[in-house]
Order: sequence, then structure tokens, then C-alpha cells
Amino acid sequence: KPHRMKPFALLRTTFLLAAVAMLSAGCRTKPTAGAGEEGDTINPDDFGWSGDAPFGAGGSLLDVGIYGLHFASLFFGNDPQEIKAVAHIEGGVDLHTIVNLQYKEGAIASISSAIALQKPETAFVYGTDGYIRIPTFYGAKELFVCKNGEEKHIALAPIGDGFEEEIIEVCECIVQGKTESDTHPLSDTIAIIKQMDKIRDMIGVKYPF
Repeated sequence: KPHRMKPFALLRTTFLLAAVAMLSAGCRTKPTAGAGEEGDTINPDDFGWSGDAPFGAGGSLLDVGIYGLHFASLFFGNDPQEIKAVAHIEGGVDLHTIVNLQYKEGAIASISSAIALQKPETAFVYGTDGYIRIPTFYGAKELFVCKNGEEKHIALAPIGDGFEEEIIEVCECIVQGKTESDTHPLSDTIAIIKQMDKIRDMIGVKYPF
């Protein structure tokens, strides 16, 4: 577990980073959302592929839901005031999970993850003056900013599908002698894992180990 691994990484000066896509599109979207144009509601419509056995910690939340939680944290941080969740569970596995998180000052994130549904893999950032739409948000190559009924297309430099950015980040951090990433520090990973533990308690998912 990350909270147990961090002290050992620091003691041994070993680099440690959670194996999750860096979501560079979310990082690039944040300045726009924070400029007063958008940023009241987050809606990452997640994706799914495998992990349908409880003994392998299968399920949509752990397999792919973490990406939606990470995306929301880029805008609202990791301290939601309230979390509510429901799920479709078969054989001890959450095939489809929906999570709503409410943050300070009323901001809301609505996250949907599934391993048995076809989903658009699109994230939205809604605000009082418009919204931002990010297709394939975990490895986006473009995003759309809609304001006053007009949608502007913004192309992102294609690096990969999200994991390439992680590889680059790891290499740069190791070269600089860091034990964790400034972009995605271990404290963020631990906070998101705690959120997932709370969500699993709510929906009744328990792993047999």
C-alpha cells in the first residue's frame, strides 16, 4: 500500500510513483478552468477493459475509476466534504460504479466507471460561463472550450495515450534524484486510495486478501 511504501522509499532514497496515466490534458485544462471561465462541476465518464475477478482485485473502481478520481483531484484537490456512491455488483465485483463528490464552496465531481459497458471516455468541466469537453481524457490529443454557445477546438501535442507522459516524468525525476513526482506526489496517491477505500465500503466491495 502507498502509505506503507512511502517511508521505505524515502529511507532508501528510492523513487516511487503510482502507475497511473499522468492525465496531461487535465493539467493543461486546469489553468483555463481556474481563470473564472469554468470549473464548478467535473464529469469524467470513465472507461474499462478487464479485471472481473474479486481475487485479482477486479472491478471498475480500482481498474479504471481511479482515473476519474485523479482527474477531479487536479481541479478540486483531495479533500471532498462528502462522497456518495452506488454500484452494479455481480460476483463481488463492481461492474459499474457512479461516485459523486462534493467539495468546499459547492463544487461537485460526478465519476462513472465500468468494465461491462461501452462508454465514450469523455470528461467535462462545467462552469457558469461554459464548459470544457475532453475526448479520451486519459490520453487526450484535443479538447474543446465552449463559451457563449461557441465551441473552440484546442489541439494538444500528441505524446502518447497518457502513459508515455508518466514514463517521461519518472525518467526526469530519477535523473534529478527525486524520490517522488512534484506533479503527482505520493500524498495525492494516498489521498485517492483512501477515497477508493471509502467508496468500496459504501458499495460493499471487499477483496479476499
